[in-house]
Amino acid sequence: GTQGVQRHATLAVPLATTHLDAAQTAGALDTNTLGAGLTGRLNGLTYGATESDALLKLLSDNIGVLLIGNVVAFIVALLAIKFFISYVTKYGFKAFGYYRIIVGAAIIIMGLCGISMEV
Repeated sequence: GTQGVQRHATLAVPLATTHLDAAQTAGALDTNTLGAGLTGRLNGLTYGATESDALLKLLSDNIGVLLIGNVVAFIVALLAIKFFISYVTKYGFKAFGYYRIIVGAAIIIMGLCGISMEV
């Protein structure tokens, strides 16, 4: 999600020479992270899970829905990355910096006021 892109952008900015390079590096890191998570889950379903028979049955019964969901998610991710790269190319990371400072300050203030932030 956006937290992943922000976290990866934090890592990518010092490594890149331009805003576009940083955005592309962050997008690549985010895509790789999602792919690794999916591979790990599928591997756990297929091998080593004690409930693997039930999980594989559930997977095989819903394969159509899962495939459609993955295709739609992939297309939306491509559009989001395209938008993000075009935005960063035009405007830079300044808005993201302000956003992170404001949200960070709000979280600190909420913590100091004793507001629970449990989900």
